[in-house]
Amino acid sequence: MRIDRKWLFTAGMAYIYLPMFFFILGWTKLILAVPTILICLFYFFRLRKEANDSYEDITVRWPVLLAVSVLFILIGYYAGYGRFINQPADWTKHNAILHDLAERNWPVLYSNKGEHSMLTYYIGQYILPSLAGKIFHSARIAELALYIWNVIGIVLVYLNVLLFTRATHVLKQLAFAGSFPFFSLPLWLSEIVLKLMTKYNSAGDGQWFFCADGIQLQYSNNYTLLKWVFPQTIPIWLMLIVFLLNKEKIKYYVFLLTPVLLFGTLTFLGILPLAAVGALKPLFAPGDETNGHRVTGMKARVKSWLYQLVSPANLTVFFSLGMLTVLYLLGNVTGAKPAELGLKVMPYTSESIVLYLVFTAVLVLPYAFILFRRHKQDWTFYVSIASLLVLPLFKMGLYNDLTMRASIPALFILMIYVIDDLFLRLEKLQNRKNIRQTILDAAALLATLALLTIGARYPLAEMLWIARSENYTALGSGDEWNTLEKFANRSLENVDADVRFNYYTYDLDNSFFYRYLIKTR
Repeated sequence: MRIDRKWLFTAGMAYIYLPMFFFILGWTKLILAVPTILICLFYFFRLRKEANDSYEDITVRWPVLLAVSVLFILIGYYAGYGRFINQPADWTKHNAILHDLAERNWPVLYSNKGEHSMLTYYIGQYILPSLAGKIFHSARIAELALYIWNVIGIVLVYLNVLLFTRATHVLKQLAFAGSFPFFSLPLWLSEIVLKLMTKYNSAGDGQWFFCADGIQLQYSNNYTLLKWVFPQTIPIWLMLIVFLLNKEKIKYYVFLLTPVLLFGTLTFLGILPLAAVGALKPLFAPGDETNGHRVTGMKARVKSWLYQLVSPANLTVFFSLGMLTVLYLLGNVTGAKPAELGLKVMPYTSESIVLYLVFTAVLVLPYAFILFRRHKQDWTFYVSIASLLVLPLFKMGLYNDLTMRASIPALFILMIYVIDDLFLRLEKLQNRKNIRQTILDAAALLATLALLTIGARYPLAEMLWIARSENYTALGSGDEWNTLEKFANRSLENVDADVRFNYYTYDLDNSFFYRYLIKTR
């Protein structure tokens, strides 16, 4: 089946922007919402003419697409989508947000023991499924719609990855499908190295490399991401791959990346370095040459760069959709919160610094070394590796969500490059005549396969445990459904600080968004 690259762009942007449109229609005054939607639609059609223009349409056989879709449906089932099986702890939050969006008027307001607040969170992935629940007056329909919506998103991510990597071979297409649930950095190997070098022993703790003494280190595997934090994963993967496909189009950067804010604020921080370097790159690129003479000087280059950076698209989308989204989230971000939730430097000591060194040296640097030769001219490679080396130096939140979630974009790029490089080396080995280079390629190939196998240990073990566990049975009904309203009070006792502060705008009279932009209920 031939899949048109323009159709892929249209489907991907619709997946991201439809929730944005319904959000601003549900939360803000019509006089603001309608012009914002029209502006975004105008630039969508403008960009669509140029989108993915350096790539060819892809072909995926029907049996491959069917097998991949079945795989993603099964992964969704064992990740808890649809609530057919017991779900991990974060689903208490997911279900509560979905329930409140489906059952309450928009914007969602709370009142708990005299304290009033507004739901303020990255709610983008819940919007359309909750609308299905509203239409049919059923929270259960919202659950099932969320399952379907998530699987559709994963399929769109997958197809865009095939387009980006120009994956035409069936085995390569299947390899990418398998990497979605099973890709992980070699966590088990890093735990073994840590145990051999120090007194620390974290082996067997699942997705955590280390979590004690104020130090929390985790780069989540794909299955953990899809299971625990799908709202910050699926749409972010999609927006990131669409960005990579169009990374030269600086004049549309704000249009491409603004929606990320409503799907994952911390993951937006992970994409920000990529956007910053991508935007600055033309300043340092060589000028155009004609007959050996440079015709574009620095002054002209700066002028051209500024024209792209402050383009009408970037400016109008920033001052419409961008400002509405930022002002909505600011009510949460700028509210007074306990110190333990804020940004800090990771409290390494002269003894515990080995945790950082092993974490980065074993998890990140082997892949960086393997990929370097092919990607030494690729700025997205350097930014991704740098992000993964810098993030463990900081922490934010009780469980350091900063490191776990801001790493999602870099880990996704790394996954794409690793699988793509694996097949490139296979192709080279079939035609290689240089013995030395053949040995190097074979060694890199074997090392990559070993790292992938070691990395897959934890996600595969967890899936098998869920499949075999008699306790992982279908849920009942009743008390599992909750609302965030019961936690919407800053003075509650016996409730974790992150639960009381992460999902709300308090002091509504001081919120610019609430006072001036919110629609009349």
